[in-house]
Amino acid sequence: LCDVKGDYTLYEMCEAGEKIMEKEKGIYPNLDYYAAPVYWMLGIPIQLYTPIFFSSRTVGLCAHVIEQHANNRLFRPRVNYIGERHVLSK
Repeated sequence: LCDVKGDYTLYEMCEAGEKIMEKEKGIYPNLDYYAAPVYWMLGIPIQLYTPIFFSSRTVGLCAHVIEQHANNRLFRPRVNYIGERHVLSK
């Protein structure tokens, strides 16, 4: 897309942000990190960014509901929370 547009500005900014977060916080972006720059370069209006993001998530959520109903069981996380508990009661 950058090649087609002849503009690498947003990509370079995202790469710089990615490197800073990796160095400072030790975290890496997920695929959604690059979504807004791609939408921008495609000329999609900013007001549509959230609906597009939400629509993509809705498909996955619906798939989980269908699987849950088909198997008649709840999907549970495969990890256990090890942080502090009852923080609000302090």
